[in-house]
Amino acid sequence: MFVLFLANKLNLDKRLVKECDELSKVYIETRYPDIEERLPYEKFDKNKTKRFLEISEKLLKWIEEKI
Repeated sequence: MFVLFLANKLNLDKRLVKECDELSKVYIETRYPDIEERLPYEKFDKNKTKRFLEISEKLLKWIEEKI
């Protein structure tokens, strides 16, 4: 995916690259809910949602440090 390409080009830590990949998949599922049989609110529980938020916060922190 394009996000992974950019993450690698920007020398993002490998752990964060994997987390970007995880978020990219979630983005597609939530942005286009009709591609899945289940709606996102049925698929993601509180723990998964919390994890996605934590990853997003890490990425935002990394970006803020770079600019």
